[in-house]
Parts: sequence; C-alpha cells; structure tokens
Amino acid sequence: MKFYCKHITILSVMLLLCTCMTLSACNSNSTTSSNFGTVTPSNNASNVSTNTQISFNFQIPVNPATVNTDTFKLIDEQTNRYVPGKIVPKGDNLVFYFIPSQVLNVNRRYGVDINLSKIIFVNNSYETNSFQEYTSTFTTTSLPFNNIFVTNGTYKGSLSDYDPATTVDGIAAGDYICNSNSSNPDKEYTYYKAMIAADPDYDYRYACKGTNCGGQYSYDWVLQPNTTYYNSDAESIATTTASGIFTFPLQNPFSNTYTKQVWTGLSAIFSQDDSCTNWTRGINDYHGRSGTGNAINSTSISNMEQDCDLGFALYCVAQPAVVMLSPANGEMVGATNIDIRVMFNAVNGVNSASVNNDTFTVTADGVNIPGQITESEREYVFNPTNDLENNKTYIVKTTGIVDTTGAPIRDGEFSFETTPTPAKLWFTTGSKWYGDLGGISGADDKCQADIQCPVGKTCKAVISDNSMRIACTNIGCGEGQSVDWTLSSNTYYINILGNIIGLTNQHAIFPFTSGYVLQNPVGGGRVWTGLTGNWVSNNDGICDGWTHGQSGHVDQLGGLLGEGSSTSASSIGTGTAGACSEYTYEDPLNFDKYCETSGAPLEGCSKRHLYCAEI
Repeated sequence: MKFYCKHITILSVMLLLCTCMTLSACNSNSTTSSNFGTVTPSNNASNVSTNTQISFNFQIPVNPATVNTDTFKLIDEQTNRYVPGKIVPKGDNLVFYFIPSQVLNVNRRYGVDINLSKIIFVNNSYETNSFQEYTSTFTTTSLPFNNIFVTNGTYKGSLSDYDPATTVDGIAAGDYICNSNSSNPDKEYTYYKAMIAADPDYDYRYACKGTNCGGQYSYDWVLQPNTTYYNSDAESIATTTASGIFTFPLQNPFSNTYTKQVWTGLSAIFSQDDSCTNWTRGINDYHGRSGTGNAINSTSISNMEQDCDLGFALYCVAQPAVVMLSPANGEMVGATNIDIRVMFNAVNGVNSASVNNDTFTVTADGVNIPGQITESEREYVFNPTNDLENNKTYIVKTTGIVDTTGAPIRDGEFSFETTPTPAKLWFTTGSKWYGDLGGISGADDKCQADIQCPVGKTCKAVISDNSMRIACTNIGCGEGQSVDWTLSSNTYYINILGNIIGLTNQHAIFPFTSGYVLQNPVGGGRVWTGLTGNWVSNNDGICDGWTHGQSGHVDQLGGLLGEGSSTSASSIGTGTAGACSEYTYEDPLNFDKYCETSGAPLEGCSKRHLYCAEI
C-alpha cells in the first residue's frame, strides 16, 4: 500500500524527496499527514463479526459532507462488488461509521478503501489530507449472525445473584450472563439474550401461553419468527415457525459437545414451566425445568425438573439491533387506537436522548404522523396523537439512534397495515351464568352491561335459541337463513387485545366447514352458544330458550358450548353441552341435590361466559 505526499507549503526539495516515499518516511515534516487516525477492524483482522460496522477517525474535525459513499467503499473481494451501506458521523465529526445495509457474509474477505484526497478538514488551512488513499482488509468469522451458544460455566437458579446491576430481575441477569460470558463469540456488536422463560402472568419472558405461541401470546421472546439459527459449529439448528419457536426434531443440536443440562424454564412445546420463581431462587425448595445441550428432540429444552440449587448452563441467542414488538412486522391490525412499540438490543445500552420524533417515525402515504414517544427501559413506545386510519400501510423507522458510547445502532424498518374497513369487537364476558339468561334479550342485556363493551356502542350476544336468533339452518348457511343474527357479513372482528380474530363471509359466519381457522381466539373459558361447529343450532342445546337454569331446576337439560381459546370450529361448538342448572339429580329419599354427569351427555354443572359482538 502506497501513500503519496501532496504539495503543501513545503520546500520543493522536500516535495521531490516525498514523491516516491511512503507516508512514514515523510510525516515528520508534514503538518497534515497525521490527521487520519485508525480504522476498525484493523488491517488483516480475522474472525471479524458478520454484524460489524467499520469505524474510522481523524485527528481534527472534517467536513462530514465530504465523508460519503464516494470517499468510503467496502468491497466484497469474492464478488468484487461494493457493499451497500451508509456513513454515520459522530457528533464531533472526528469519528465516522460505515454501517453495511445487511449482515456480512461468513468466511469472506472484505477490503476497505478510503479516498482521503477528497476529504476536507474544517479548520485546516491546507484543507486536504496529505496523502491520497487508505486501504486495508479483514476477514469475517465462520459463525453466522443468527447463532446460539451455550455458556461456559454453570449457574444456580438464582440467576439474579450473578448480575451486579440487579438483585431482583432474573431475566435481565440471564441476559447479562450471556453478554459477559467467555463463550460469547461477539461481545462488541451483537447483543445476546438468554433462552429462558418466566411467569407469563407478568411482563416476564415467554414464548407461549399454553398452546398459543407468538404475537400476543409471547413477551420479549428471544427467537425471531421464520429465522434459521446456527450452533457454534456453524451448523443449522432449525428454522423457527411464524410464532418464533422450533418444531422437533432439530436438524442439529444447540451444541454438539455440551452433554449436560441447561436452564430453560420451558415445557416440551415452549410454554412456560418451572423457572426457579422467575430465576431469583437458588435453593432446593424451588424447581426449574432444564434441557440437554446435545439433544435434537424436545428434551433439548425440557428434559427434567431440577432443584434450583444445582448449577446449569444457559442457551444464549443473538438478537437483531431493533425489534418491532407490536404490532408485529407485516401484521394487519384491526384496532386503530394503538401504540407502536419497539425494543433496542444494544450491547452498551441506548442513549435515550437520541430516540425522538426525528429518529423514531411512523409514516403513512409518505407523511409522518404526529405522536409522543415514551421510554421504558429498552422499550420505546410511539403513541399516535390521533387514531390510525383504515386501509393504510404504516412504515415504522428507527434511524440515527446511538448507544451510550455514541456508536450508531443499526436502523430498523418495519411495516404493518390496518384493515380495509373498520373492525368490530368480539369479546368474552367477564361474568358467567347458568342457562337462565332471560332469553335472547336477557343475554343481550348482559353483553351491553359488560365493562368491555365500548362506550357509546351496542353489544349483543353471539348465541342462538333456534327461533328468535339463528345463524344457519343447515350446513353451508345459504341466503335468508339467519334471524336477528349478531355478526355482520364481510367484516373483520378483533378481540379485546386488538388482534384480528377473522373476516366473516357473505353469510356473516366464519366458514369452519371449509377449513377456516381464526387468526386469534376470542378469549378464554367455556361459552354458551347453542351452536354446533357448523353454526347450526338445535332445540336440545338451548336451555329451553335460555330460560332454564339455577332457579329451582333439577334436570338434565343442556346448552351447547364453545371454547373461547379455540381458533377452530370448537370455538363456537365443542360438540358437548353443559348442564343448564346447578343440579341434574335430586335423591327422592333424602332430597339431596347432585350434579350427576356419569352416563349423562353433559359437561358438568357450571356457569358459563357469553360471547358478545359489537353491532
């Protein structure tokens, strides 16, 4: 590599001597030759992170307009093509970063080329640098960015004991362990999180609630959806589902060599299991679930329940710099009065002052929408000033945000859309009743009185009595079959969390008989519907027109049920009926009353919820 001295106010003899000499031979007499400093990664560096960004600095400030993609180039030497990216100056205009637009390729040699002759110094009377070009090379690591490693060393279930910054947050402590661990392959650029789950009833980390995973059923989960992950031998572990979990068996284990147990707090289907009381307990009176490091079946995450005073390793998962928490990237949303939430995963933490309405924006049709930004630890929330509009695509961007050292955090760009037409609310009541609802009108009154019914709106029961309210009279549900039906045709419905349940067809039903599946469930618990899974009712499952229940009734009348947490036909018809009243049998000898279900086609004697829909 050659450096050439330019003529600056130096004697012509010195100019002649410098013409064919390297920079090191003449910099003692050059007033500007030392203006350029260091570049990271350094020349001939190897095993460089594929998530790296190139930084270079000057000894005196330069005009940032002259430091651009014309004066700086990163070259993929295998393809001989420039790597796209952007230049980000630090505030003092001494340090500049080149951030590639994508993660670099593994096992690849890259060249750095900086045309210094075109870079102008702000307070330098000579204006230009004393040499023309800087070039260097580096080679990337063999480990792909989306990697998972097993920690070196073991930890009791009281993970919070190992983090000097906290004594109460076991999840944060697990992340601290991952980012400071000696097995961490990339401490400088990539933030890692521990693949551990904790109580989903609080804002802890979890992948699933029961059998429902991803989206509204996950929180701060460490695996991204539809992403291939690799172990420390650069072997593909597996590709996650759209819900951000693995299905088993894996292609390769999380570790080929670690044969011992690893704390997870996960069941075999990624729901939360024992977790040493959210990873703050390290005594044998508490328990935590662990997996086996070199397994490829579900025992890799859920093998045994362990005493929390035992020491096990952790799985650590590489994280993108910024994640769209809600709405999910690419999601269609039905609610228009929502916040937009993102989370930053910076090794050195986020400089909160750099997150503002210029750096965290939400746009529609190319126009920024107004809103207020609030901070909660690593999460930032954009609260729009006005409700969103229907039939719009919204672009969420984070750009120009820096960490606490001033280094830029990779930009994020996400999108979501709103439903073409306004969505209506469908929810499950908070209260429960026996079958004596007061008929259809009584059921409607209960829905209208529920606190979840929006103020100023009318809510009615999604229920059938096979007379006053009917969805369908036969499978297929042709024209003219419904009577005072509650759902509307060709309409999106959302649950109380704002998640889309589904889009009804022209007959104002969800066509389960054609294989339709709801996008999200309505809610939880068993619900009176009077319907079978094909939306047809019958007189044997409507609790005598929803007038028969607790008040003095002792018989085996039943009401057809739906399952609020289901997304299939069982959401409106489980194929079973519940007893309409509290008792199904009265002993004629001692007049005792019982709920007798043995031999009876009834699913217990219990109060049930109602489905309610916004009209």
